[in-house]
Amino acid sequence: MGLRSVVKHSYINAFRNGRGRAKAHVNYIKFRPGKDKEEAGARFFFSDKHDGLTSQPVLNAIEKQKEHGVLVHKMIVSPGVQDADMQEYVREVMHEMGRQKGLDLEWYAVTHGNTANPHAHVVVMATDKKGRQVRFSRDDYSRLKETGDRYLERNKLFDKEKARSGKSRPLG
Repeated sequence: MGLRSVVKHSYINAFRNGRGRAKAHVNYIKFRPGKDKEEAGARFFFSDKHDGLTSQPVLNAIEKQKEHGVLVHKMIVSPGVQDADMQEYVREVMHEMGRQKGLDLEWYAVTHGNTANPHAHVVVMATDKKGRQVRFSRDDYSRLKETGDRYLERNKLFDKEKARSGKSRPLG
């Protein structure tokens, strides 16, 4: 079975107004227009333990990052299906990534339903909660996708999507 989950990654360096660019990204993912924002009235961040966060904790975390190297990692994660609980999905894949890397990741996410594929924008700080450097490799993206797909299998979301689309196997 091909992977269904999707992960995209980029990062912002600290130099050349990195903090300003990181803060602009936070505003973009929070305030970007879309049907989901118009229906809900506002988008809120969530983290590993908190829901309904304003952008202030994210901005504060950015300010605490080092002034050299990578400042923040930007990720887009999507289960590739409609019925997933996005917060639960993101929490699981990010927790597992931190566990596999031996890090206590500090991250904040916003869900978007403004496309055919629900997704979350995740801002991962370049240092974890204990001050250790966070780096991601291609293997990490594959592990994130595999963790996401295990979540989909366990919650029978592949089956629901297959029944909805009438296809015999999920798209890869």
